[in-house]
Amino acid sequence: MSETKDQLAVRLYGPFSATLIANTQTVTLGAKPSALLALLATAPDGSRTRSWIQEVLWERSGPEHGRSSLRQALSALRKSLSPNGDALIQSNNNTITLNLDRVELIGEPKDGEFLEGLDIAGADRFSNWVKRQRRNLITGYNPEYPLLDGAIAPINSRMRSTIAIMPLVGSVRSGAFALGDLVSADISRKMSRAVGIDVISHLSCRQPTFRETEFHQLSAQYNVDYLVTGHLRERDDMLLSNIDVLEVSTGKLVGTENFETSKSAILRGEPDHSDEIIRFLTLTIFDVSVRAAVGYGTRDTASHTLLMSSISLMHRQELISFAKSREQLEELQKRLPGSAEPLAWLAKWYVLFISQGWSTNISGDAGRAKEYAENAVSADVTSTLSRTIDGLVEYQLLKNYDAAKSRFHEVLDVDSNNPLAWLMTGKMHAFEADGASAVACTNRAQHLSPLDPSAYLFATLSATAHLANKDYEIALELSEKAIQLNRNHISSLRAKIVALHELGRVDEARDAAAELMKREPDLTISRYLSNHAAANYDSGQAWARALNASGVPLQ
Repeated sequence: MSETKDQLAVRLYGPFSATLIANTQTVTLGAKPSALLALLATAPDGSRTRSWIQEVLWERSGPEHGRSSLRQALSALRKSLSPNGDALIQSNNNTITLNLDRVELIGEPKDGEFLEGLDIAGADRFSNWVKRQRRNLITGYNPEYPLLDGAIAPINSRMRSTIAIMPLVGSVRSGAFALGDLVSADISRKMSRAVGIDVISHLSCRQPTFRETEFHQLSAQYNVDYLVTGHLRERDDMLLSNIDVLEVSTGKLVGTENFETSKSAILRGEPDHSDEIIRFLTLTIFDVSVRAAVGYGTRDTASHTLLMSSISLMHRQELISFAKSREQLEELQKRLPGSAEPLAWLAKWYVLFISQGWSTNISGDAGRAKEYAENAVSADVTSTLSRTIDGLVEYQLLKNYDAAKSRFHEVLDVDSNNPLAWLMTGKMHAFEADGASAVACTNRAQHLSPLDPSAYLFATLSATAHLANKDYEIALELSEKAIQLNRNHISSLRAKIVALHELGRVDEARDAAAELMKREPDLTISRYLSNHAAANYDSGQAWARALNASGVPLQ
């Protein structure tokens, strides 16, 4: 080793230690400075933001006290590393960086548990981060990559989150036991349609070998990320269910909710009860994923969590969240360059980016969307997600309607349960003024994906289908639902204006059009028709007349 390099040896496996190489002196560090050094040593470039470190190590302190505590820990760490402290650790107002060129990471997982014995009272986020890294080593360690962040195998090995839904526990004597099993089976079946989530089969969850597995082993043996448990009890004709969601990596209860329905409704197979539970489960997993990705940082977040977070943020349609989504998808692409899924979602990201009017280089961004879509299809020719989004790019951005229609039909030939392909096929029928077919297709899409993160888009295009079918009351109801889900989606507002105009509610249509012009001050009927796929059909012409009559200028 040279005199200017590898001046510090850091041991991550077994009892944590730091040794100054020049004099083989083991550095004495307190718990917080040790944790700070470990966090920096495991960052891909040795750098962490001050705000992230503060949240991880001093989450229970107020902002001022947390900043002060971080400064003290950083000062103590530099002093302990003297005379090389300033050379090893640089900092500014935003970040703290460990000079990895001067650090040697020693040891391997076989030498002991990751950061063994480094427990910090009151620092739950740090404890969770340590547990996550230990779990990653169990479920996907690759000795080629000895570190734990960034481009390493443990957090890269799996793309999709996995959920296991245990049979709801109920009284055998009352019959609630059998109903609990029925409800769980229905939830598992419907949950399998959710975006980005794999579901352990109901039959597997009933097996003694699965049910008797130690909780902390569910991830290692079955890749389970979330475990759903619950109880079902009777009150007269009503069934009350209590549902808990546990994150397996941390053992934390991340969601709990109560639901009720009648026994007769369950026996009739009415969907409301299970759909409410599925909505709760889906939103819980999306919320936990976003909070984890923000809390741990993009590079420290498991791939399956990062995918869920990116999908959720992408469909919030707020520019800050939207930009964060692309950062997360690009990280996934780096981790798994041969995987189709992040490429497909990046293609959709650009479709939404352009559709929302945020792009300042539409032709360039359309080209990027097409490149990502083509690469996704090439990466996995069997992926219906990739082919559907490729069709979306052809239709929405490149205006290659025949190619898009061919793509959607091709997908539905092999996957008749693909909701996005049904939705886009319905949209095409609506634009071509085939209202009955449009409604049939969008209804099918809604049935197949009642919990899609882009529910506002499903509602908007369903409203468009009903406009084409001249069902204006239903179109108005759906457009208002879409606006409630996402107030930034302009197409929903246009659909609402058309529906109001056709219903003779002229003043309300004008008020809505005034709001539209505030959001799109450059909108004209001429520009609307020049960019709209329905411009050459009766439906598009009728919608243009309604917008004009409500206050959108011709030129």
